[in-house]
Amino acid sequence: MNKTLLTKLGVILAALLFFLFGIFGIPTNFSGNGLLAAMRERIHLGLDLRGGTHLILQVQVNDAVNVDAQNAIEVLKDQLRKRKIDYTDITQPDPQNNPDHIVLKGLPVNARTDLLNLV
Repeated sequence: MNKTLLTKLGVILAALLFFLFGIFGIPTNFSGNGLLAAMRERIHLGLDLRGGTHLILQVQVNDAVNVDAQNAIEVLKDQLRKRKIDYTDITQPDPQNNPDHIVLKGLPVNARTDLLNLV
């Protein structure tokens, strides 16, 4: 073989061994079990590579409360109709900043106790 080719092959093998020992560390013995033990000790797999997952759930609180308030308005309207209690309007005045506020207008004064029982 050519002398320069042997030199290049030697440099390549030396660089390969240098980086492999840098990644896996120098094993205690050069058998298959020793190499596997060196790999297990030095390389720590992340959760995704170990077969697990990490899930992050974010809830849009205003949207969730807004939907809950809309459902409460519908239930309240239905209950007021069933009990034949007159009212003018049930609204949510500021769904973005105060999604938990509900305004009931036009309720007769004598129906207050019925409303408190419903709520």
